[in-house]
Amino acid sequence: MQKYLTIGLVLAVFLAFLCTYTVRFTERAVVTRFGKADEGSVKAEPGLYFKIPYVDQVTKYDRRQRFLESNQETQQTKDDNSIIVTSFLTWRVEDPLKFFRLFSG
Repeated sequence: MQKYLTIGLVLAVFLAFLCTYTVRFTERAVVTRFGKADEGSVKAEPGLYFKIPYVDQVTKYDRRQRFLESNQETQQTKDDNSIIVTSFLTWRVEDPLKFFRLFSG
């Protein structure tokens, strides 16, 4: 009897794992059904949500500002002076649905 209870509990946990997803307060999620997304498929509120396994796919995007810094490089100018060049890049995904449509697949 205890063996069947353990197997049932493991199956219930596995099914709950397949049918749920979480959105953190630093994320936004785009839920697609059969690869299609519309305005209602963006989840911006944090929490636990349900999905249909193998039908719905969830893509999460970070809402925070992202920074990228290149390595420092030494460049020689025309007048034989050396300068140190470092470049910075910052970005954020403002509209996750538009970003998904442009860059998925």
